[in-house]
Amino acid sequence: MALLPGGIDYLVNPSSPDLTGFDPARDRLDFGDTSVHGLILGKLPDGSAILVNPWQSSDYQRILGVDGKPILWSQLSIDNLGVVGNEHLRQDAGGALSWELGVGPGAEWPNEQRTVYVRSHEWGVQERVEGFDPQTDKLNFLYLGTRERLSAVDTDEGLLISVEPSGQSILLVGVLGEELVGRNLEFHFDQIEEDNLEDVFGFPANALSLVDRSELLTPQAPAGQYTDGAQTRTGTDALSEGVSGEPSMSDHASHDDHADHTGGNGMSAPVVSTDGLELSVSGTLYWGGMSGQLTLTNAGGSDVEGWSVSFTTPHRNVQSWSGGT
Repeated sequence: MALLPGGIDYLVNPSSPDLTGFDPARDRLDFGDTSVHGLILGKLPDGSAILVNPWQSSDYQRILGVDGKPILWSQLSIDNLGVVGNEHLRQDAGGALSWELGVGPGAEWPNEQRTVYVRSHEWGVQERVEGFDPQTDKLNFLYLGTRERLSAVDTDEGLLISVEPSGQSILLVGVLGEELVGRNLEFHFDQIEEDNLEDVFGFPANALSLVDRSELLTPQAPAGQYTDGAQTRTGTDALSEGVSGEPSMSDHASHDDHADHTGGNGMSAPVVSTDGLELSVSGTLYWGGMSGQLTLTNAGGSDVEGWSVSFTTPHRNVQSWSGGT
């Protein structure tokens, strides 16, 4: 449904104050060229729609209506998302909004498709899946709303798939990672051919199935650009080489639907001081990587010239998304 004229474009930023006075009938969210590595969609336990920094659980921006109450994703349409410059953000935002609005094949387990739909945007939601047969049942990632901080780990109860910063997770009771079959894991093209989510589950990309995401909602692309994701293929009968991940610090022995779960494997290091400069490190470890903050402080009484900082990590493709002074 087209928006009414006279609306406002609200520039989004997870680290900025909440958006106020938003009218779903006429206003739009302005994502600019923001990358999916710096912003994702989320939903708080009360249903509030939030715009999230994927690296920080408490860094998000709410959307408040003209009455001052939180806007829900169910109150919005794809038109409210406006033009989104980053292709991967168009895909992931469209996936999360599609789930909220009931667009596409997704349904909660158990369902006729015998498919578990993995999501990431629902704060604190934990699902316990009983009766999943890794030989025939499927894991589908069309609605996954992020490319970061996805982990899979074998626990005493089964395979735990979780995503930060929302803490959303799925426990496949009685299933081990090594029992997963390539053809039964379904992704859209960019998730595994560009962002390597297959590594989390111990497969090469060509062993997994590709499914068409074009039936999902997708924000408008800038003029002359398009959104990928129509490719399809059936994966192979290859078995997983084993999942690898750091489990959450939370105890999953009582893993129940919609329980509160926002834990993570925290890391910290003592302050290192040299020549008046102090370096402290903090952050979170997860499968295949980390999110962290390096804080450099000049504790001396004069400026320091020609300084540098270096660190050693086993993780690859380390990138810096933000910094400040």
